[in-house]
Amino acid sequence: MTTTSMAGEAAIDATALYREIFLSAPEIILLLDRERIIQANTTAGEFFGVSPDQLVGRTPAELSPEYQPDGIRTEEKMYHLLEEAGRGPMKGFWVHRAAGGIERETSVTLTPIRVDGISMVMATVRDVTPLLDAGRRIESQNRLLRTTNTVISAMHRVENIEDALKIIADELGSIFGNSIIAIYLTDHDAGDAVLMAIQAPESCLDGLSGYHLIPLDKDPYAAVYQRGESIFCDILDLHCPGVTGFAEYAMRIAPTGICIIPLIADKTVYGSINIYKIGEEGIDPDEQSHLISIGREIGGAIRTQKIKEEVKDAHDMANLFLDILIHDVNNAHMAIGAGLDLMMDAEGEERKQHAGIIRSALKSAAEIHQNVMMIRRIRESGEQSLRPVALDPIIKGAVPPRTNFRLKDSGVSVIADHLISGIFTNLFLNAKKHGGPDVTIEIRTEVMGDRVIITVADDGPGIPDQDKERLFERYTRLSTRSRGLGIGLFLCRTLASRYGGSIRVDDRVPGHPEKGSAFILTLRSAEMRDQP
Repeated sequence: MTTTSMAGEAAIDATALYREIFLSAPEIILLLDRERIIQANTTAGEFFGVSPDQLVGRTPAELSPEYQPDGIRTEEKMYHLLEEAGRGPMKGFWVHRAAGGIERETSVTLTPIRVDGISMVMATVRDVTPLLDAGRRIESQNRLLRTTNTVISAMHRVENIEDALKIIADELGSIFGNSIIAIYLTDHDAGDAVLMAIQAPESCLDGLSGYHLIPLDKDPYAAVYQRGESIFCDILDLHCPGVTGFAEYAMRIAPTGICIIPLIADKTVYGSINIYKIGEEGIDPDEQSHLISIGREIGGAIRTQKIKEEVKDAHDMANLFLDILIHDVNNAHMAIGAGLDLMMDAEGEERKQHAGIIRSALKSAAEIHQNVMMIRRIRESGEQSLRPVALDPIIKGAVPPRTNFRLKDSGVSVIADHLISGIFTNLFLNAKKHGGPDVTIEIRTEVMGDRVIITVADDGPGIPDQDKERLFERYTRLSTRSRGLGIGLFLCRTLASRYGGSIRVDDRVPGHPEKGSAFILTLRSAEMRDQP
């Protein structure tokens, strides 16, 4: 064999070898003459879902979406990149439409080459979608972990739960971007969850405040609030039955997904995080897991806060009972003992005076007992016992015997319970205690919208302006003539607050405190209860 023939065989073998390398390369390789593909390897055919021969004659722009992620038209961008590649190798990012029409993110290297004197460009393409997806998942997890830390910090650093929930809503809003974040707390007595914090794009906020209550016992919410389950739902046809206000949401913002995550601790659901996704993909499994963890963190913090409040209430109540025992009961016993000692050596009128002291002390002891029992009943009765109560019979039943009073029947009912009589009992006893047996008490009732205003006025000595502000504080006693710690008016305020109302004191004759007092009690009207 001659040297020439051996060289020819070597050349033929080298060409076959290069072709085999080209066809079997794991990367996607496209040879381009100007903008057209003149050859594609096997990997390219697999990536685009066609045979390599079917790629010949097409352009990369035809295998890509109309626009690239930077907003530039694909065809225009391809032209400029190939023009630059003619001057030397370059790398870039590209989105291709792969097999099945699925868009894939790729890294592209453009290298100018010459084959048989012909200039062309070799495009080497790597599918980096899995790598980028993994990076996005890691970043998403890191952001959610940071959010979890923010949640833990806010719930344990901010004393007011509502303020903490607003911080959390803002943080979740920054994570999930173009979404509505709404956080609710349960009110089991009312059977609703109440909106406490909301974060949304400014264009979506108008009109959303109307959906501040959601039912606890209706699907899909029963799964969340009764069984502690999370809901993650993609919306494909703008239809999501049972979701409060969803029809209005769909018309205004076209949500693409809904997430409802319970705020739960020890199987008790304290509320929920509701996320309405807008124009974005759903929440992936890792995000779902983190959101469930965040719901548990918030639920645990709410439970801890409630335990602290219960401990504080129990401590305050124990102190109240102890003060009553040490001061009020002891004072009554001392008065009774002193009266008995004086009676032993007294006769006639003096004996009657000492008997009156004993009778007054016994009356004070009975009043102490009545108020303590009232405090106990307030603590034991939940708000679920509130109901419409006719006002006139309650007022008449609380008037002490041999009392001068004027009352015009109103026919009004208010939201209260059987304990409401304690308000009027204490107000009437207070008037007689300070105004004497001849004091006159007048009761006036007025309805103003959804409120009922009851004025209890007396012509007693009145209350100085400097004492009005602290009159309803616990243990306040303004007159040295009266016994007791003054918890009667404190109970009036406690009951008024329990019924969603208030109480204050004014002058019976404006500007003349010496001409008597007027206690103004405001309560909710039963007739307006069901109106928004």
